Amino acid sequence: MEGLTEEEMHDRKFAQLVQRCLMVDNLSFTITDAILCAALGQFGTVQSIKLLRDPKNPGKCIGTAIVEMETAQQANVIVKQMQEFLFMVGGMPRPARAYKATEAMFIDHPLRRKKSLELRFLTRGEPGAREVFQKREIAEIHAFERNYLQQQQRIAEEELAMKQFENFQELLKKYESIKDNKEIDVLRQLYKLRDRVR
Repeated sequence: MEGLTEEEMHDRKFAQLVQRCLMVDNLSFTITDAILCAALGQFGTVQSIKLLRDPKNPGKCIGTAIVEMETAQQANVIVKQMQEFLFMVGGMPRPARAYKATEAMFIDHPLRRKKSLELRFLTRGEPGAREVFQKREIAEIHAFERNYLQQQQRIAEEELAMKQFENFQELLKKYESIKDNKEIDVLRQLYKLRDRVR
């Protein structure tokens, strides 16, 4: 890229990265990189996945991920498909949603140039402080409610996953018990049925 300064090249690389990325939310809290990669891999090559974690509990996924695809076109296709069609990831009854990434989603990325922020403590007596403290209290209430709902959803999803696994094991046992049964073969021949299981 001739004629560009190092800073301009840096900005261009970052803009290209943002175009290749998307945010996927409303995911199961039990989602893994491998499951999400397999689900989105049908649309193109997944370069990287970053599952967002709860800052107070880093081991807990919040049901959102930033996904980098190989090209911007692949990212656009995923966003379009997930907006038009119901898309479930990992067999959980919760339709995932996708959005184009924005620069604000990459606060900690090395390609993003750091912008300085002015931070200071606010006292209750300052002008405008009342509204700020009210918003903070509302945010704390919302965070408490969100955490409670997420915990209930997580419990329901874990129960569903266990039930799905048990059903699969039961079906597997039934299949194993009939796959070599000679009487089944006789009935198949008698009724001219094809073996669709084998």
